Amino acid sequence: MAGNGGNIVLIFPELKSVIVVTRTNYNSPTQAMETIQLVSKYIIPKLLKWYFLNNFTLFKTSSPGHPGVFVYGFRSGS
Repeated sequence: MAGNGGNIVLIFPELKSVIVVTRTNYNSPTQAMETIQLVSKYIIPKLLKWYFLNNFTLFKTSSPGHPGVFVYGFRSGS
């Protein structure tokens, strides 16, 4: 949802997160897009990094049939 002045509300149910930005540059046709670009560049990457680091763990396992070869991956913490 975007409003006049660059106000936006973004809801991420999967991340259990909400981002709300309020700005006051009313009647500017580019303000909402500027807000979306700022959120996309700075806030969403940090949110995803936080979510990923807090919900997944790195694991290492040997590759069956290939001695000395290891497989790395991420496992859900839940």
